[in-house]
Amino acid sequence: MRLSPVVAVPLILLWAFGYPLGALGVAAMSPMLLVFLRFGLSGIAMAVVVRATGRRWPCGAALRHAVVAGLLGQAGQFMGLYLGLTAGVPRPSRRS
Repeated sequence: MRLSPVVAVPLILLWAFGYPLGALGVAAMSPMLLVFLRFGLSGIAMAVVVRATGRRWPCGAALRHAVVAGLLGQAGQFMGLYLGLTAGVPRPSRRS
């Protein structure tokens, strides 16, 4: 399935902003809550893509695979990032 640039570009930008926004987010909430919110937003983004492309909502095994892929992607990738930021991994400094 190909996405039009009108749909793909905002999704890519939202995904890329996960790193700088994650640094701000862990200052305000726990890493687990941040991953939970991120997963919820991913579900909303998936619903928007399904609606915008006129596809059917996944069901059965396809829905289970989408949920598992989402959990692995969100929890696996971003939980490590958020835990690292919480533990004090240095943030990039601004250079003048």
